[in-house]
Amino acid sequence: MRGGFGLIYAIIVMVLIGTLLAFSLRFSSESSRVSLDEHAQIQLKLYEKSVAEMAILELQKAGTPPDPWPSWTLPGGYNFQVSTLAINAEKKIYLLDIKGEVTLPLGDGHPLTLTSRRIVKP
Repeated sequence: MRGGFGLIYAIIVMVLIGTLLAFSLRFSSESSRVSLDEHAQIQLKLYEKSVAEMAILELQKAGTPPDPWPSWTLPGGYNFQVSTLAINAEKKIYLLDIKGEVTLPLGDGHPLTLTSRRIVKP
């Protein structure tokens, strides 16, 4: 009789350990994905600043915005598009519209996006 209870206790302990491991793995993968999303958002913002500076340098060099702007693809699959709107063409004041996106390899397939607008006078 004692052997039967030992077997039941062993099965219950194994089920509990398996359940705890399953929850632990699920939580770990979820926190890893959230961490990856946060890292991608930060990287997107940093790259956006670099693209804005490159666009401003291009405006300073050319005097007028190129039509169309080249797209920038940066390491890690970060893609950026720039467009401009002349606010005051005589004084060369422009609105830069920068759109960036990245699709994470472990994500749900939806890209993370960032849109920023800056008024610049090169």
